[in-house]
Amino acid sequence: WCTQAMDPAGNGLYTLEIRLLSSRGEFYILRNRDSLQAFFPRQGSVLGPDLWEPGSTWLLEGRAGDIFHLEFQRSAEQLSLRWSYLRHEALSQQEQDDLLRTCYCVLGSWTGWRDIQPMV
Repeated sequence: WCTQAMDPAGNGLYTLEIRLLSSRGEFYILRNRDSLQAFFPRQGSVLGPDLWEPGSTWLLEGRAGDIFHLEFQRSAEQLSLRWSYLRHEALSQQEQDDLLRTCYCVLGSWTGWRDIQPMV
């Protein structure tokens, strides 16, 4: 897992393009990269901000290389998430090779428990 900043689009709308590196991708949304301020699905609704609950994730399904557009809306009247398929861009050979490599990462208090950092 890693964090990616969403782009503010105004009026409480935040957007992001996501590219799947496998046939599926799970995610939840954090405010200020803080797992105590998570937004996640439950019974068709968006809950939060609250402590993220393991297993409470949205699921994108497709093919490796599929690109989706996410829209997260947070205002006094609305709390919602939607996504749409945009296009497909095949994975490069380097990306495919990288998926097969073992990777170790560290998450620590020096980043406020917010950023997973790869160990190189």
